[in-house]
Amino acid sequence: MNKKITVIILLDALRWDYFDRSKSIFTSNLKNKSTTAELVPTFGFEPDGAFLSGVYPEKSNGGMHYWYSPDTSVFKWTKKYSNLFKKFPTSSQKYIRFFIRLINFLKESEKGKKYFSFPSKIPFEYLELFDPVHDKLMFEKDLFDCPTIFDICRNKKINWDFIGYPTYRGTLDKGIYKIINSINKGNSFVFGFFGELDRIGHKFGPDSIEINNLISHIDNSIQILFNELEKKYDFDFILFGDHGMVQVNKELDIQSNLNKLICNPGKDYNYFLDSTFARFWFNNDDAKTEIYNLLESLDGGSIINQPIKDYYSINYPHNKFGDIIYWMNDGNIILPNFFQGSQSIEGMHGYPDNVRDNNSFFMHYNSVSKTKNTLGKTSMIDIFEIIKNTIN
Repeated sequence: MNKKITVIILLDALRWDYFDRSKSIFTSNLKNKSTTAELVPTFGFEPDGAFLSGVYPEKSNGGMHYWYSPDTSVFKWTKKYSNLFKKFPTSSQKYIRFFIRLINFLKESEKGKKYFSFPSKIPFEYLELFDPVHDKLMFEKDLFDCPTIFDICRNKKINWDFIGYPTYRGTLDKGIYKIINSINKGNSFVFGFFGELDRIGHKFGPDSIEINNLISHIDNSIQILFNELEKKYDFDFILFGDHGMVQVNKELDIQSNLNKLICNPGKDYNYFLDSTFARFWFNNDDAKTEIYNLLESLDGGSIINQPIKDYYSINYPHNKFGDIIYWMNDGNIILPNFFQGSQSIEGMHGYPDNVRDNNSFFMHYNSVSKTKNTLGKTSMIDIFEIIKNTIN
Protein backbone atom coordinates (compact mmCIF):
# COMPACT_ATOMS: atom_id res chain seq x y z
CA MET A 1 0.00 0.00 0.00
CA ASN A 2 1.25 3.47 -0.90
CA LYS A 3 1.76 6.10 1.75
CA LYS A 4 -1.31 8.30 2.30
CA ILE A 5 -0.79 12.07 2.08
CA THR A 6 -2.84 15.26 1.80
CA VAL A 7 -1.86 18.23 -0.34
CA ILE A 8 -3.84 21.47 -0.12
CA ILE A 9 -3.26 24.45 -2.36
CA LEU A 10 -4.93 27.75 -1.55
CA LEU A 11 -4.77 30.19 -4.44
CA ASP A 12 -5.59 33.70 -3.30
CA ALA A 13 -8.50 35.05 -5.40
CA LEU A 14 -9.23 31.87 -7.38
CA ARG A 15 -12.64 32.82 -8.76
CA TRP A 16 -15.37 30.22 -9.17
CA ASP A 17 -15.30 30.28 -12.99
CA TYR A 18 -11.61 30.71 -13.86
CA PHE A 19 -11.06 27.09 -14.88
CA ASP A 20 -14.27 27.04 -16.95
CA ARG A 21 -13.26 29.80 -19.29
CA SER A 22 -9.50 29.38 -19.62
CA LYS A 23 -7.20 26.90 -21.31
CA SER A 24 -6.92 24.63 -18.30
CA ILE A 25 -7.29 21.21 -19.87
CA PHE A 26 -5.76 19.18 -17.05
CA THR A 27 -7.70 20.81 -14.20
CA SER A 28 -10.92 20.76 -16.21
CA ASN A 29 -10.53 17.00 -16.71
CA LEU A 30 -9.65 16.59 -13.05
CA LYS A 31 -12.95 18.20 -12.06
CA ASN A 32 -14.71 15.23 -13.65
CA LYS A 33 -13.08 12.95 -11.05
CA SER A 34 -13.43 15.28 -8.03
CA THR A 35 -15.84 16.90 -5.62
CA THR A 36 -16.29 20.51 -6.71
CA ALA A 37 -18.14 23.52 -5.31
CA GLU A 38 -18.63 27.21 -5.78
CA LEU A 39 -17.42 28.58 -2.44
CA VAL A 40 -19.17 31.49 -0.74
CA PRO A 41 -16.67 33.33 1.51
CA THR A 42 -17.56 34.62 4.93
CA PHE A 43 -17.72 38.36 5.64
CA GLY A 44 -15.03 40.77 4.52
CA PHE A 45 -11.46 40.18 3.40
CA GLU A 46 -10.18 37.61 5.90
CA PRO A 47 -12.14 34.30 5.79
CA ASP A 48 -9.34 32.23 7.36
CA GLY A 49 -11.40 31.14 10.35
CA ALA A 50 -13.89 29.46 8.00
CA PHE A 51 -11.55 27.01 6.27
CA LEU A 52 -9.00 26.68 9.09
CA SER A 53 -11.44 26.06 11.94
CA GLY A 54 -14.97 26.01 10.55
CA VAL A 55 -16.03 29.10 12.51
CA TYR A 56 -17.74 32.36 11.62
CA PRO A 57 -16.06 35.79 11.81
CA GLU A 58 -17.47 36.74 15.21
CA LYS A 59 -15.62 33.79 16.75
CA SER A 60 -12.34 34.16 14.84
CA ASN A 61 -12.24 37.99 14.63
CA GLY A 62 -12.35 37.54 10.87
CA GLY A 63 -13.23 40.07 8.22
CA MET A 64 -10.60 42.82 8.27
CA HIS A 65 -6.84 43.12 8.29
CA TYR A 66 -6.70 46.09 10.70
CA TRP A 67 -8.78 47.03 13.68
CA TYR A 68 -8.93 50.03 15.99
CA SER A 69 -6.57 49.32 18.88
CA PRO A 70 -4.42 52.30 19.94
CA ASP A 71 -3.20 50.53 23.09
CA THR A 72 -1.66 47.62 21.20
CA SER A 73 -0.82 49.26 17.87
CA VAL A 74 2.51 48.22 16.37
CA PHE A 75 2.62 51.71 14.90
CA LYS A 76 2.51 53.57 18.25
CA TRP A 77 6.15 54.52 17.88
CA THR A 78 5.36 56.49 14.70
CA LYS A 79 3.25 59.06 16.58
CA LYS A 80 6.12 61.43 17.34
CA TYR A 81 7.32 61.24 13.75
CA SER A 82 4.03 61.58 11.89
CA ASN A 83 4.35 65.33 11.25
CA LEU A 84 7.88 64.81 9.98
CA PHE A 85 6.82 61.98 7.69
CA LYS A 86 4.09 64.14 6.15
CA LYS A 87 6.65 66.79 5.14
CA PHE A 88 8.35 64.44 2.73
CA PRO A 89 7.34 64.75 -0.95
CA THR A 90 4.67 62.29 -2.02
CA SER A 91 7.17 60.59 -4.31
CA SER A 92 9.40 59.84 -1.29
CA GLN A 93 6.74 58.66 1.13
CA LYS A 94 6.83 55.10 -0.19
CA TYR A 95 10.36 54.88 1.21
CA ILE A 96 9.12 56.12 4.58
CA ARG A 97 6.46 53.41 4.55
CA PHE A 98 9.06 50.79 3.66
CA PHE A 99 11.16 52.05 6.57
CA ILE A 100 8.17 51.72 8.96
CA ARG A 101 7.52 48.18 7.76
CA LEU A 102 11.19 47.26 8.16
CA ILE A 103 11.32 48.62 11.73
CA ASN A 104 8.21 46.64 12.65
CA PHE A 105 9.61 43.49 11.08
CA LEU A 106 12.80 43.83 13.10
CA LYS A 107 11.25 44.80 16.43
CA GLU A 108 8.21 42.52 16.62
CA SER A 109 8.52 39.01 18.03
CA GLU A 110 5.06 37.69 17.13
CA LYS A 111 5.14 36.47 13.53
CA GLY A 112 1.72 37.89 12.62
CA LYS A 113 2.76 41.40 13.57
CA LYS A 114 6.23 40.90 12.13
CA TYR A 115 4.91 40.03 8.67
CA PHE A 116 1.59 41.90 8.53
CA SER A 117 2.53 45.26 10.07
CA PHE A 118 2.76 47.09 6.78
CA PRO A 119 1.44 50.67 6.90
CA SER A 120 -0.19 50.41 3.46
CA LYS A 121 -1.49 53.90 2.60
CA ILE A 122 -2.87 54.68 6.05
CA PRO A 123 -2.29 58.41 6.68
CA PHE A 124 0.73 58.85 8.94
CA GLU A 125 -1.28 60.72 11.58
CA TYR A 126 -3.69 57.76 11.93
CA LEU A 127 -1.19 54.91 12.00
CA GLU A 128 -0.92 54.85 15.80
CA LEU A 129 -4.63 54.00 16.08
CA PHE A 130 -4.59 50.70 14.20
CA ASP A 131 -3.16 47.24 14.63
CA PRO A 132 -3.18 44.00 12.62
CA VAL A 133 -5.99 41.82 13.94
CA HIS A 134 -3.96 38.63 14.37
CA ASP A 135 -0.50 38.38 15.87
CA LYS A 136 0.02 34.84 14.57
CA LEU A 137 0.31 33.29 11.12
CA MET A 138 -2.32 30.79 10.00
CA PHE A 139 -0.18 27.73 10.76
CA GLU A 140 0.87 28.76 14.27
CA LYS A 141 -0.44 27.15 17.41
CA ASP A 142 -3.61 28.52 19.04
CA LEU A 143 -4.38 31.06 16.31
CA PHE A 144 -8.03 31.07 17.41
CA ASP A 145 -9.87 29.92 20.53
CA CYS A 146 -10.70 26.72 18.64
CA PRO A 147 -8.35 24.30 16.86
CA THR A 148 -7.21 24.87 13.28
CA ILE A 149 -6.32 22.15 10.81
CA PHE A 150 -2.69 22.67 11.83
CA ASP A 151 -3.55 22.25 15.51
CA ILE A 152 -5.30 18.99 14.61
CA CYS A 153 -2.15 17.79 12.85
CA ARG A 154 -0.11 18.69 15.93
CA ASN A 155 -2.48 16.87 18.25
CA LYS A 156 -2.42 13.76 16.06
CA LYS A 157 1.36 13.97 15.72
CA ILE A 158 1.09 14.16 11.93
CA ASN A 159 4.11 15.54 10.11
CA TRP A 160 2.96 18.67 8.32
CA ASP A 161 4.37 21.63 6.43
CA PHE A 162 3.23 25.08 5.31
CA ILE A 163 4.68 26.58 2.13
CA GLY A 164 3.43 30.00 1.14
CA TYR A 165 2.69 33.59 1.96
CA PRO A 166 4.07 35.36 3.88
CA THR A 167 7.03 33.15 4.83
CA TYR A 168 7.46 32.04 1.20
CA ARG A 169 6.57 34.59 -1.47
CA GLY A 170 7.23 32.55 -4.60
CA THR A 171 4.66 31.60 -7.22
CA LEU A 172 2.98 28.22 -7.63
CA ASP A 173 5.20 27.11 -10.53
CA LYS A 174 8.17 27.19 -8.15
CA GLY A 175 6.20 26.32 -5.03
CA ILE A 176 5.13 22.91 -6.33
CA TYR A 177 8.73 21.73 -6.20
CA LYS A 178 8.94 22.80 -2.57
CA ILE A 179 5.73 20.86 -1.93
CA ILE A 180 7.11 17.75 -3.64
CA ASN A 181 10.35 18.11 -1.71
CA SER A 182 8.46 18.44 1.58
CA ILE A 183 6.43 15.28 0.91
CA ASN A 184 9.53 13.32 -0.06
CA LYS A 185 11.08 14.36 3.26
CA GLY A 186 8.25 12.63 5.10
CA ASN A 187 5.52 15.23 5.61
CA SER A 188 2.06 13.75 5.05
CA PHE A 189 0.04 16.99 5.24
CA VAL A 190 1.31 19.92 3.14
CA PHE A 191 -0.51 23.22 2.76
CA GLY A 192 0.54 25.69 0.06
CA PHE A 193 -0.66 29.29 -0.19
CA PHE A 194 0.14 31.39 -3.28
CA GLY A 195 -0.89 34.92 -4.16
CA GLU A 196 -0.17 35.63 -7.83
CA LEU A 197 -3.84 35.44 -8.93
CA ASP A 198 -4.78 38.12 -6.41
CA ARG A 199 -2.05 40.50 -7.58
CA ILE A 200 -2.89 40.08 -11.26
CA GLY A 201 -6.64 40.25 -10.63
CA HIS A 202 -6.37 43.56 -8.78
CA LYS A 203 -4.09 45.10 -11.39
CA PHE A 204 -5.61 43.88 -14.67
CA GLY A 205 -9.09 42.73 -13.67
CA PRO A 206 -10.69 39.27 -13.50
CA ASP A 207 -11.66 39.22 -17.17
CA SER A 208 -8.20 40.07 -18.48
CA ILE A 209 -5.97 38.09 -20.80
CA GLU A 210 -3.36 38.22 -18.04
CA ILE A 211 -5.64 36.18 -15.77
CA ASN A 212 -6.37 33.66 -18.52
CA ASN A 213 -2.67 33.22 -19.22
CA LEU A 214 -1.91 32.79 -15.53
CA ILE A 215 -4.64 30.15 -15.14
CA SER A 216 -3.02 28.25 -18.00
CA HIS A 217 0.33 28.31 -16.16
CA ILE A 218 -1.38 27.21 -12.93
CA ASP A 219 -3.00 24.32 -14.79
CA ASN A 220 0.42 23.23 -16.02
CA SER A 221 1.87 23.43 -12.49
CA ILE A 222 -0.95 21.28 -11.09
CA GLN A 223 -0.29 18.67 -13.77
CA ILE A 224 3.41 18.54 -12.87
CA LEU A 225 2.52 18.13 -9.19
CA PHE A 226 0.08 15.32 -9.99
CA ASN A 227 2.56 13.47 -12.14
CA GLU A 228 4.92 13.35 -9.16
CA LEU A 229 2.30 12.41 -6.58
CA GLU A 230 0.86 9.58 -8.65
CA LYS A 231 4.23 7.83 -8.83
CA LYS A 232 4.24 6.67 -5.22
CA TYR A 233 1.40 8.05 -3.09
CA ASP A 234 -2.28 7.61 -2.36
CA PHE A 235 -3.40 11.16 -1.85
CA ASP A 236 -6.10 13.71 -1.26
CA PHE A 237 -5.63 16.90 -3.25
CA ILE A 238 -7.63 20.01 -2.39
CA LEU A 239 -7.50 23.19 -4.46
CA PHE A 240 -9.49 26.26 -3.47
CA GLY A 241 -9.59 30.04 -3.31
CA ASP A 242 -10.30 32.23 -0.30
CA HIS A 243 -12.44 34.59 -2.40
CA GLY A 244 -13.08 35.56 -5.99
CA MET A 245 -12.46 38.80 -7.88
CA VAL A 246 -15.01 41.36 -9.08
CA GLN A 247 -14.55 43.81 -11.94
CA VAL A 248 -14.46 47.36 -10.57
CA ASN A 249 -16.95 49.67 -12.27
CA LYS A 250 -17.37 52.63 -9.94
CA GLU A 251 -15.26 54.67 -7.49
CA LEU A 252 -16.74 56.56 -4.55
CA ASP A 253 -14.74 59.38 -2.94
CA ILE A 254 -15.84 59.22 0.69
CA GLN A 255 -12.80 61.19 1.83
CA SER A 256 -13.90 64.35 0.00
CA ASN A 257 -17.34 64.06 1.59
CA LEU A 258 -15.80 63.69 5.05
CA ASN A 259 -13.72 66.83 4.46
CA LYS A 260 -16.93 68.87 4.13
CA LEU A 261 -18.35 67.88 7.52
CA ILE A 262 -18.44 69.99 10.68
CA CYS A 263 -17.08 67.20 12.86
CA ASN A 264 -13.33 66.64 12.81
CA PRO A 265 -11.36 63.38 12.57
CA GLY A 266 -9.20 62.69 15.57
CA LYS A 267 -11.28 64.92 17.80
CA ASP A 268 -14.86 63.84 17.12
CA TYR A 269 -14.35 60.53 15.35
CA ASN A 270 -11.78 58.18 13.84
CA TYR A 271 -12.12 56.24 10.63
CA PHE A 272 -10.56 53.66 8.33
CA LEU A 273 -11.21 53.47 4.60
CA ASP A 274 -10.85 49.93 3.27
CA SER A 275 -11.44 49.38 -0.43
CA THR A 276 -15.03 48.15 0.09
CA PHE A 277 -15.70 49.26 3.67
CA ALA A 278 -15.69 52.62 5.45
CA ARG A 279 -15.45 52.14 9.21
CA PHE A 280 -16.02 54.73 11.92
CA TRP A 281 -15.50 55.12 15.68
CA PHE A 282 -17.13 58.03 17.51
CA ASN A 283 -16.26 60.26 20.43
CA ASN A 284 -19.63 62.04 20.55
CA ASP A 285 -23.19 61.62 19.33
CA ASP A 286 -23.15 64.69 17.10
CA ALA A 287 -20.36 63.23 14.98
CA LYS A 288 -22.15 59.89 14.81
CA THR A 289 -25.35 61.53 13.60
CA GLU A 290 -23.58 63.68 11.01
CA ILE A 291 -21.62 60.79 9.53
CA TYR A 292 -24.60 58.46 9.60
CA ASN A 293 -26.62 61.01 7.60
CA LEU A 294 -23.74 61.43 5.15
CA LEU A 295 -23.43 57.70 4.55
CA GLU A 296 -27.17 57.35 4.07
CA SER A 297 -27.02 59.98 1.33
CA LEU A 298 -24.25 58.28 -0.66
CA ASP A 299 -24.89 56.21 -3.77
CA GLY A 300 -22.64 53.18 -3.79
CA GLY A 301 -23.27 51.06 -0.71
CA SER A 302 -25.19 50.82 2.54
CA ILE A 303 -24.72 50.86 6.30
CA ILE A 304 -24.48 47.44 7.93
CA ASN A 305 -27.53 47.07 10.18
CA GLN A 306 -28.40 44.45 12.80
CA PRO A 307 -30.10 41.98 10.40
CA ILE A 308 -26.97 42.03 8.23
CA LYS A 309 -24.78 41.47 11.30
CA ASP A 310 -26.92 38.49 12.24
CA TYR A 311 -26.88 37.07 8.71
CA TYR A 312 -23.08 37.22 8.36
CA SER A 313 -22.40 36.28 12.01
CA ILE A 314 -20.48 39.48 12.73
CA ASN A 315 -21.84 40.32 16.17
CA TYR A 316 -18.36 40.86 17.53
CA PRO A 317 -18.01 41.24 21.32
CA HIS A 318 -16.19 44.56 20.78
CA ASN A 319 -16.27 47.58 18.49
CA LYS A 320 -12.73 47.30 17.15
CA PHE A 321 -14.02 46.86 13.61
CA GLY A 322 -16.19 49.96 13.85
CA ASP A 323 -19.22 51.59 15.49
CA ILE A 324 -20.64 52.11 12.01
CA ILE A 325 -19.56 50.18 8.90
CA TYR A 326 -20.51 51.22 5.37
CA TRP A 327 -20.32 48.37 2.81
CA MET A 328 -19.94 48.93 -0.92
CA ASN A 329 -22.21 47.34 -3.53
CA ASP A 330 -21.23 45.08 -6.45
CA GLY A 331 -18.14 46.39 -8.27
CA ASN A 332 -17.95 49.67 -6.33
CA ILE A 333 -14.85 50.68 -4.39
CA ILE A 334 -13.87 53.51 -2.09
CA LEU A 335 -11.13 55.65 -3.61
CA PRO A 336 -8.94 57.07 -2.21
CA ASN A 337 -8.60 54.45 0.52
CA PHE A 338 -6.00 53.27 3.03
CA PHE A 339 -4.72 50.41 0.86
CA GLN A 340 -4.55 51.63 -2.74
CA GLY A 341 -4.30 55.32 -1.90
CA SER A 342 -5.57 57.12 -5.00
CA GLN A 343 -4.47 54.41 -7.42
CA SER A 344 -7.33 53.02 -9.50
CA ILE A 345 -7.53 49.25 -9.83
CA GLU A 346 -9.44 46.85 -12.06
CA GLY A 347 -10.47 44.11 -9.64
CA MET A 348 -11.59 43.88 -6.01
CA HIS A 349 -13.19 41.47 -3.52
CA GLY A 350 -14.87 41.79 -0.13
CA TYR A 351 -18.46 42.16 -1.37
CA PRO A 352 -21.79 40.81 -0.08
CA ASP A 353 -22.60 37.21 -0.93
CA ASN A 354 -25.15 38.19 -3.58
CA VAL A 355 -22.18 39.23 -5.75
CA ARG A 356 -21.39 35.95 -7.50
CA ASP A 357 -17.94 36.88 -8.77
CA ASN A 358 -16.85 37.34 -5.17
CA ASN A 359 -17.20 33.56 -4.84
CA SER A 360 -14.29 31.16 -5.18
CA PHE A 361 -13.58 27.65 -6.45
CA PHE A 362 -13.20 24.39 -4.55
CA MET A 363 -12.04 20.96 -5.72
CA HIS A 364 -11.25 17.80 -3.75
CA TYR A 365 -9.67 14.87 -5.58
CA ASN A 366 -9.04 11.49 -3.97
CA SER A 367 -6.59 9.31 -5.91
CA VAL A 368 -8.34 6.10 -4.81
CA SER A 369 -12.04 6.88 -5.29
CA LYS A 370 -11.78 9.39 -8.18
CA THR A 371 -15.45 10.18 -7.69
CA LYS A 372 -17.25 13.09 -9.32
CA ASN A 373 -19.55 15.06 -7.04
CA THR A 374 -20.93 18.58 -7.40
CA LEU A 375 -21.90 20.44 -4.24
CA GLY A 376 -23.11 23.65 -5.89
CA LYS A 377 -22.86 26.84 -3.88
CA THR A 378 -21.29 26.00 -0.53
CA SER A 379 -20.30 28.08 2.48
CA MET A 380 -16.57 28.24 3.06
CA ILE A 381 -17.35 27.12 6.60
CA ASP A 382 -18.25 23.66 5.28
CA ILE A 383 -14.92 22.81 3.67
CA PHE A 384 -13.27 22.67 7.09
CA GLU A 385 -14.91 19.28 7.71
CA ILE A 386 -13.72 18.01 4.31
CA ILE A 387 -10.15 19.06 5.09
CA LYS A 388 -10.34 17.63 8.61
CA ASN A 389 -11.54 14.28 7.25
CA THR A 390 -8.50 14.00 4.99
CA ILE A 391 -6.34 14.40 8.10
CA ASN A 392 -8.30 11.69 9.90
